[in-house]
Amino acid sequence: MKKARRMLALALCIATMLTGVYALEAVSSKNTSYVMEDGVMVTVDTSDVNLDSDIDAAMTKEDVSSNFVHYASGESRVALPNMVAGNSDETAVSNVVGMVLDLYTKQPIANAKINANGVELVSTDKDGRFQIVNLPDGKYDWEVSANGYKNGTYLNYVVTNAGGTNIFEFKICDDREFSVNRDTLHEHVGECAQEESLDELVASGMRATRKPNNPMSSIPTAYSTVKVYHDGITETVDRQEYVYHTVASEQYPPAYYSGLNMSDTDILQVYAAQALICNTYIEALQKVYIKHSGYDVCAPGCHAYDTTQSYSILPKALSAMFVNANGAPSTVILYYKPSSSTYQYLMTEWFSSCKNKGTIDHPDNWPGVKAKSCSDLFTGADGHRRGYCQSGAAKKALNGNKAVDIAKYYFTNSGQGFSKLVTRS
Repeated sequence: MKKARRMLALALCIATMLTGVYALEAVSSKNTSYVMEDGVMVTVDTSDVNLDSDIDAAMTKEDVSSNFVHYASGESRVALPNMVAGNSDETAVSNVVGMVLDLYTKQPIANAKINANGVELVSTDKDGRFQIVNLPDGKYDWEVSANGYKNGTYLNYVVTNAGGTNIFEFKICDDREFSVNRDTLHEHVGECAQEESLDELVASGMRATRKPNNPMSSIPTAYSTVKVYHDGITETVDRQEYVYHTVASEQYPPAYYSGLNMSDTDILQVYAAQALICNTYIEALQKVYIKHSGYDVCAPGCHAYDTTQSYSILPKALSAMFVNANGAPSTVILYYKPSSSTYQYLMTEWFSSCKNKGTIDHPDNWPGVKAKSCSDLFTGADGHRRGYCQSGAAKKALNGNKAVDIAKYYFTNSGQGFSKLVTRS
């Protein structure tokens, strides 16, 4: 009975989130045809509103649909009867799944050993997978080792059952010891000098160029991939994967929000709104605000980007953003709309909290980025106060606002559109 209620609640969450992300007016009883704000009708294939199998190496559509019950095989799936040293909360336990991959080839590594807080818990199966059932909630230091590889360490990762299954993607390599600390992900954000004015950055060579952001008479196409520099390597990743890992890195874990009396539906709206902001942000970086040569975005300079951990609630937050619209793979992006039939790119920067001071006009006069009143739900790490306030957005979600309305509030005259995904030339 409890499981049935949970599944029903999940279905309601997804249905609520779909309405919240699109904020469209249904004109068909089958919920496949929608009228956009400018009156253009868009037909969405709701059977394709689901997870792209390329979104994360550590999971497939089948994993998500089965709730990760039988994720790993044989001895690579362990159920813990007792708590692991260092954690005191025996009442809350989580399902933890993951893969161990080669940092460079992205191939799975079999027989890799997984340690948590100094205790060896499990080894990966032939597909590089592992599963730990009933791991007590808490903060863990992980160590990963395998023959022929240097050890990898992953420090201060919070395991919580608040956001569903905990999904890990550990990477190791043979030429260096690989280490990531979740608590310090944001320490170097901004070191590509994002606080300076654009003109100064272009003159100094730290930014390549800013192209004209001319009004467009129709919604432009969007690239299906993103070039990301992180962990000392540059790789081209699926656009969904970029948004997915950016949201996981830039947002607090689900347990944090549940501790603020936010429901699963509220938390879903927070993640969905951040996903829409990230998806819009990379569009501006690729089309008109070229920050780097050779890649679109860097971590941690532009923002945090850590592929190590996510939660099963996150694919649901992205599911309504990547669909088949009018028969073509498409994604939902915010645009500045000076009129009902014109579109311009939005620079949707974000920051932690405004300390109840509100946001400010963008110093480079980006269209739509204007001062807004705002109040925080929590005291975060401050920020530049341009664009999207994460703490204020969380408060809006707690007050019942939907994802797209939260995102649009922070950007004047903004509206969403379905952009057809195309291969980058």
